[in-house]
Amino acid sequence: MQWDNFRTKADQYTPPIKELELDGTVNALPAALAKSLVEVEKTTLFNNWKWKKMIEDTVAPEIQTAFRDRITGDGKSLQGQPHREIRLSSLMLLDAEQVAELCKGLETGGTGVGIEFTLVGNRTDRLHAYPESLKKGSLSDFVTELRELSLSSDEAKGLAGIHTTKLAEIDALMASVGKRIKDPHPFWSSVRQAVRDPFS
Repeated sequence: MQWDNFRTKADQYTPPIKELELDGTVNALPAALAKSLVEVEKTTLFNNWKWKKMIEDTVAPEIQTAFRDRITGDGKSLQGQPHREIRLSSLMLLDAEQVAELCKGLETGGTGVGIEFTLVGNRTDRLHAYPESLKKGSLSDFVTELRELSLSSDEAKGLAGIHTTKLAEIDALMASVGKRIKDPHPFWSSVRQAVRDPFS
């Protein structure tokens, strides 16, 4: 998601944390947590913009060329034949074990794979490959090659690394927020407040 996925308020895009910041609700959170949430939302949305643009400009054309070179037909889904679908941006973030899991079962029963591309704006397109539509090699090898091709540039590797780091940051912050929801006045916070009150 990017800034323009969100509605505007006072001529500003307002993703969830920005909205909490604008109406003051974010102040109900501990200052350090609120600051981290504001910062990670801002940097993540900026990174997402760079990530999407890089995929549109350089990675997607390379993957589309690979499909044209390696499969017969126009890359449309074959009616009545199952396929596993994945976004190109998600394929780029899979580790080797996850790629193996994706490939599991692709060689049996005519199961294919569909790669979804985000085009300029919010339009999408998909290209499909099936064991029988490949000119040579196995579908599992083709999927692995597509992932390697998508990460062949230093820019793609760097942005993928930032993306993965941001996902981990968001998970950690959401865990902190979840704990605050379950226990809005944690024990040590209450102790600190009780110690402070007599001197205020």
